Amino acid sequence: MRCCTVALTVPLEGLAKLTSQGTLVVFAIINLALIRIELSEAEPLQGVFVCAIWVPIAGVSASVSLLLLDIALFS
Repeated sequence: MRCCTVALTVPLEGLAKLTSQGTLVVFAIINLALIRIELSEAEPLQGVFVCAIWVPIAGVSASVSLLLLDIALFS
């Protein structure tokens, strides 16, 4: 019930902006974790999908760039 009360007191535009920025932050954190795992693991476990290191690096750079662009243009 408390969640609904907060959602009703915040303007919809502000709530949408906060949600999109929070999603970009979460994506950046996940990609940083993937980079850390990729660099720390000596050999991947059997049957585990392994992506190229450039994929999470591109994800971090895209997420941070979009977050900064959003803050710069729409704040």
